[in-house]
Amino acid sequence: MDYGGNMKKRVISIRNIFDGVMIFVLFIITAVYALPLNGVIYDNSNSGSSATNVSEAIDDLYSKLTTKDNEINRLKGLGNVASNQMLKGYTALVKGSVVTGTIPSKGATTYTPGTQNQTIASGNYLSGTQTIKGDANLVAGNIAKGKSIFGVTGSYTSDANATAADIAVGKTAYVNGNKITGTGGGAKVYTFKDVPVTMPSGITLKYGSWVSLAKKDETNYYSVDLGFTPAEVIACDIQMNGNYSATSDSKSGESFRVARGYVINSSTQSYFYIPSIKASKDEFIWYNNDNMSNWSAYSFQCKTSGNKLRLVVRNISDGTGGGISVGTRADQLTLSGTLVYR
Repeated sequence: MDYGGNMKKRVISIRNIFDGVMIFVLFIITAVYALPLNGVIYDNSNSGSSATNVSEAIDDLYSKLTTKDNEINRLKGLGNVASNQMLKGYTALVKGSVVTGTIPSKGATTYTPGTQNQTIASGNYLSGTQTIKGDANLVAGNIAKGKSIFGVTGSYTSDANATAADIAVGKTAYVNGNKITGTGGGAKVYTFKDVPVTMPSGITLKYGSWVSLAKKDETNYYSVDLGFTPAEVIACDIQMNGNYSATSDSKSGESFRVARGYVINSSTQSYFYIPSIKASKDEFIWYNNDNMSNWSAYSFQCKTSGNKLRLVVRNISDGTGGGISVGTRADQLTLSGTLVYR
């Protein structure tokens, strides 16, 4: 019997099986190396394992894998933020799923108070300063009494009845929002509006046609009845209006006109067109020529005579001046104004 030959075959067979097992283990555990003839050497310098044989190395690997798997499962369970709890454009991993934020961001904005409420929608992230404007004029004196604006209760009233005559001369006061200069000394104030004018004799108005209010070197009086006779006129401001209405929007569509001289190198007269004629206690003269030896002018003035208040229109000339035209194309004239008197 060839015991020697059979024994050799068995040894070779066992070695082949052992080498196969080693290759399989080495495939799993990179830190274990097999030597063809002399068994197994364990290289644990990088694995951190303290195993000294294959069985211990396999146990150590499974232990590490289990630890990592538990850690992964723990991470998958972390997080509780919802999309409406994160800013738009940002993402997070919540319980293993990606969540994208939806909260809008609102930059710096300034709000001016008005008659309507202004709101910032809920769910916004205020990334900039939000400014509500204030106003130094928001004080009680600028708000009507009995009214309240943004919590400020008004104290302004409109029931005062003082007049210029009730206020000392040279002093001023505000009555119902209007500034009044005092006249004092028992003076009175008479105010009137759109009172028909009594025309001077010899002048007949015609609607749409120009009629002179005062011809060359003529003075005419356009008056209203006061119903009383002032002893002294302290101040007088009046305005004469006409009823002419133009069919087009142009300067030449006014009720009154005054000549301003002839166009250079032409015999054509040019005019100023005005909506009304104004006058005060002091006479105001308009000249249409700066040649003091040959000039024309007109003037307006407010005067009283008895119980009549007059708008005086004068047409003045000197030398060979032909006088300056002051005319109207209205057929109804009225006076409005204020008279301060004693």
